[in-house]
Amino acid sequence: GADDEAVVTSAAAGDAERPGHGWARLGVCGSSGAGQKEPRVRKRRKRPRNASKCSTLRRFLYDHFGGAEGLRRGTGVVDIAGGQGELSFELLNCLDVPSLVVEPQPCLRLRRHVNAMVRRNIYGRNPLYASYIDQEAYQRNRAAGGRMPEHLRIFVD
Repeated sequence: GADDEAVVTSAAAGDAERPGHGWARLGVCGSSGAGQKEPRVRKRRKRPRNASKCSTLRRFLYDHFGGAEGLRRGTGVVDIAGGQGELSFELLNCLDVPSLVVEPQPCLRLRRHVNAMVRRNIYGRNPLYASYIDQEAYQRNRAAGGRMPEHLRIFVD
């Protein structure tokens, strides 16, 4: 275009200003215009992706404590400060491991996880993680609408 020719012509003459750093990104030199500034680009803070942290922890427990049989030894798993109860929900429904959530909050918020399991089969559809699920127990619990883990509502100081 005409702007490109102007830069090339003046560069040939040796008196051209070096284009601003926005030139390559935007195709417009923000520093060469009269009073124009380059637009500020806001960068978003990088956050860790926590979408499947409970599933990842469930697989870690499965690997390091002898599979579902190792987790079922004794009376099961106690999830201290269990938050919404998702880890205990996954242990109970995917591995048939008895679990107890110790959390002072009045109720466990598991409706989203129950819907994900029953309607979308979210825990059983990935063949890479099929070995981390007791398929028989999972399908039985899925057909029953999901089992809720036990909830002990206490505050430990």
